[in-house]
Amino acid sequence: EAEKDAEKQRESEAELQRKEEIEQRRKDLERLKEQQRQREIRLKAEKEKIEREKEKLARQQEELRRQQEQLEKIRQEQLNKKLSSTTTTTTQRPKNEFRNCLMNPWPSDGKIVCENSAKARGNYIVKTGDKCSLECNSGYVSLEARETVCANGVWSKELICVKPGAMLIV
Repeated sequence: EAEKDAEKQRESEAELQRKEEIEQRRKDLERLKEQQRQREIRLKAEKEKIEREKEKLARQQEELRRQQEQLEKIRQEQLNKKLSSTTTTTTQRPKNEFRNCLMNPWPSDGKIVCENSAKARGNYIVKTGDKCSLECNSGYVSLEARETVCANGVWSKELICVKPGAMLIV
């Protein structure tokens, strides 16, 4: 009978140990589920943050596009004014005489290269029909164009470097 009691005691201890192991596994599983839930919450928050950033960037790009259109309209109006005011002056000049353009080779946040153009007092002297190219510094992009052409003393485009997403006030 002592053997039966000892056997029952061992079975009881084994059963108790199995129950403890099951309880420990249950606790581990609950802990892992909680960690997974926390990860999902963080992931959801990150996704929402990314979406907000994408929307903000889209709004900034739309605003930049709108400002570029306004800038182009203003430039066109200024060019038309210049052309209409220079029309009277050009009639006094010989038809084959064209005005040169001046270009600063070191705009803020970049540099400009005008091949085959002379320099005087730090500026390029560019002949009508010749081009200049813009190279922006690292972390900057061209606002409107990377190249411009001299047209009888007037540039076809303005060369400007800006940070991506930067707002331009005209």
